[in-house]
Amino acid sequence: MNRKRLIFTLVALAVSCLSAQAKGPVIRVKVAQSPDQFLIVPDKEMQVTCYQQGKISCKYHAQEGLTVRLDSEKIMLEQSGGILEAGLDQVMVAPKSSADLCNLNERRYRGKLRILVDNQQEGLLAINLVSLEDYLKGVVPLEMGIKLITTKREREALKVQAVAARTYALAKLGQYPDRPYDLESTVADQVYGGVEVEEKLVNQAIGKTSGRVLVNSNHLVKAYFHANCGGYTEAIEKAWPWKEPEKYLRPKIDSDYCSWGKNYNWSQSFSKEHLEGSISAFVGQTLKDSTFHCGNLKDLQVQERSESGRIMLLKIITDQGEWEVRSDSIRWCFRRALPEGPILPSTKFDFTLYKNEVGQVDSTQFNGFGNGHGVGMCQIGAIGRARAGQSFRQILAHYYPGARLVKRY
Repeated sequence: MNRKRLIFTLVALAVSCLSAQAKGPVIRVKVAQSPDQFLIVPDKEMQVTCYQQGKISCKYHAQEGLTVRLDSEKIMLEQSGGILEAGLDQVMVAPKSSADLCNLNERRYRGKLRILVDNQQEGLLAINLVSLEDYLKGVVPLEMGIKLITTKREREALKVQAVAARTYALAKLGQYPDRPYDLESTVADQVYGGVEVEEKLVNQAIGKTSGRVLVNSNHLVKAYFHANCGGYTEAIEKAWPWKEPEKYLRPKIDSDYCSWGKNYNWSQSFSKEHLEGSISAFVGQTLKDSTFHCGNLKDLQVQERSESGRIMLLKIITDQGEWEVRSDSIRWCFRRALPEGPILPSTKFDFTLYKNEVGQVDSTQFNGFGNGHGVGMCQIGAIGRARAGQSFRQILAHYYPGARLVKRY
């Protein structure tokens, strides 16, 4: 190899390494599960690697769709011409070119797709192996998005969301030691929608904050966020009593910046029958008794509120007994539709019990503020602060006081 070619090769390798480093670590995101099969289609061409007993058994290059099917607790690989392989432990699929994508059940993803048998659910799991920065491109649009970003100044809020989502994801790596993935693609972690949801403005915000995360005492912070705090954020230990207090997750007044949001306040009425059905389902789940019924509702009593005005302890009184529900769990006790409908927007609410002529509960009206648990960053508040001229650094400092913004990679 001549000197010029050697220099060119070394430079190319260095650029490749820097590019990979700039995209952050590869994370494993559970993107789908199925009782029987997945269809994977390449943009152009993909490499398919098959595994048996933990070892590579064969490799393919495919330009058309592949069906990955569950067969007798093993994986079968099929194409239009018939069965290609059977008795597999897992299948790894990657686009031949890093610029291309793979389509899983009509949703495109960057990076690689790993399909394996889900022993817990008796089906198939699909896991997206993707760089953290590319993962954020499919998260930030769904967690905040550009619908309410109407001016250039407000784009600072997208940077805030990017930093919070990046910090959250990094802190959660390895959170499921008994599972083959790091993150769910739902509200259980962060909502992730792959390539279809990407937005140019969001990608720019992610790029401008690339690798930047929040730390406290050199540890990644718990970068929680929610839709609207209803004027006052919440302390982590008040929302979730089983969690330790954090000095950067304290109650903060925010009404001047989030009251413009449509989700700032809310109201919900319930019939007596609906309330009893929702309470019964919640308490029954706690008792692991699907036949449980709470009885006739007699009263609801607030026993304790937090500094932010959220209910910390609610007593439910019926003719069959009394039950106490705490903090954010209260939202799950009063679902807006049965049996598994949306939960209450927040625990920051007041209520009125309406009774009939003989003093029995007939219905209830709930009037509240905010949407979400209230811990950490208020997304509507962040947009409001950006609108007022605050930088993403200033906004992060408000919602996570004392945390430092550092470049991790």
